[in-house]
Amino acid sequence: MPLYFYGDKLWGGVDNFIASNSIDKSIDYLVFMDSRGLTGELSSSLVGKIISKITRLNKTYLVIIRPLELTTWATLGNFYALNDLTFRNLITNMGFVDFTPKKKSICDNSIKQLERCIGNGEAVAVGIERYSALDNRDIELYSIEYSQKYRLMAQNIVSRQRTIIINTPQVSKDIQIERARPKSFFSAISAGNSFNLALADSIMIEVDGFDESHTFDAVHYTAIGAERIMELLRKFL
Repeated sequence: MPLYFYGDKLWGGVDNFIASNSIDKSIDYLVFMDSRGLTGELSSSLVGKIISKITRLNKTYLVIIRPLELTTWATLGNFYALNDLTFRNLITNMGFVDFTPKKKSICDNSIKQLERCIGNGEAVAVGIERYSALDNRDIELYSIEYSQKYRLMAQNIVSRQRTIIINTPQVSKDIQIERARPKSFFSAISAGNSFNLALADSIMIEVDGFDESHTFDAVHYTAIGAERIMELLRKFL
């Protein structure tokens, strides 16, 4: 079946992944995630583990991982609006990309998705930090501030079906990774998690104690990290 997304172009990276075992318009599980859903081999990734479990339950699924470069609550909202599908369950990790620091041009792309979803003037990019890029140039990083309409949009998505939200594991600012994250990155994780926790009618998966064995860049999960999350998620599938 055709699927529709609102954006300039589909993401072409290796972490873009779409799969389904059904052609029906009513599906048991929608799994909608950003790039953290698929890290490394499919079988050891979080989405690979989810697919295996749903298959063993003899349920239908539609899995969508990073359809656009920026995959946010607005991406999911537009997907619902553009596709005539219903789901009994939603599993998602939205909320992280919404709040992470970005270059201004990338924020503008994210706001464009939001405007299609809820209208103009409901978000603004605000400068928060200067950061040294890989070529040693300082770049200005921005975060997006949202109106109340954005939370209401996310709440509407959550309330459509039984919803499981996987919050972002908080990591130490001192985590040893190849390239240090900007200071604002860590407060952005907290902001995204707080946004999700304020949504009613959802099952929240929260994992603590993540270190270098669970994530190799403070964002994406290793096989050990994916299993840590899956251990909590299995009981709700």
